[in-house]
Amino acid sequence: MGICSVCGDHAIILHRILLLGGGNSGKTTILKQATIHYGLSFTRKERLDCRNTIYANACRVMAVVLSDSEIGGDSKDPENLEDVLKACSTFEYTNPLPPSLARKLSAIWKDSNVQRVFQKHVNSLPENSGYFLDKIEELAAEGYLPSDDDVVRARLRTTGVVEKKFTVENQDLVFIDVGGQYHSGSAGSERCSIARTYYL
Repeated sequence: MGICSVCGDHAIILHRILLLGGGNSGKTTILKQATIHYGLSFTRKERLDCRNTIYANACRVMAVVLSDSEIGGDSKDPENLEDVLKACSTFEYTNPLPPSLARKLSAIWKDSNVQRVFQKHVNSLPENSGYFLDKIEELAAEGYLPSDDDVVRARLRTTGVVEKKFTVENQDLVFIDVGGQYHSGSAGSERCSIARTYYL
């Protein structure tokens, strides 16, 4: 799997692994799991970006569920549901999740009718939505940063090309996530060819 690339006067052995596949095929998840497996840590920025994704996905899920026609008629507090639906539908990706909204989401999420409607839509919603909604108040607490498990479970569509380098047994590995694209033109380096390509 090793290849040779010339950088200046030195030959460098570099193992480059290209991950290709459609959206939601698991490429980014493999990259996250490799980060943990090889003893690296996620940066603070990566965790903050993940936190924003978790908040946005939770609001997106509840907006879908609360928009379902089967919800409103059975509610004992339709005005509250309407307020929460509006808050979720207009939630900005870069905003923190207000604890007051998190408390309302937590209470609504425990409703059996909401759970039933959620299951009806589950295949079209971000994976692991239930995991995050189960602890939504904890996620909205001041100072919250996603754990490694939270980062792996969070679903964020990758755009562009993401590269991450690992050193394993004194050998360099570079994982390349092409962000939902099936072609590898932009992922190849002028100095280093791709040694392995995995389609997911």
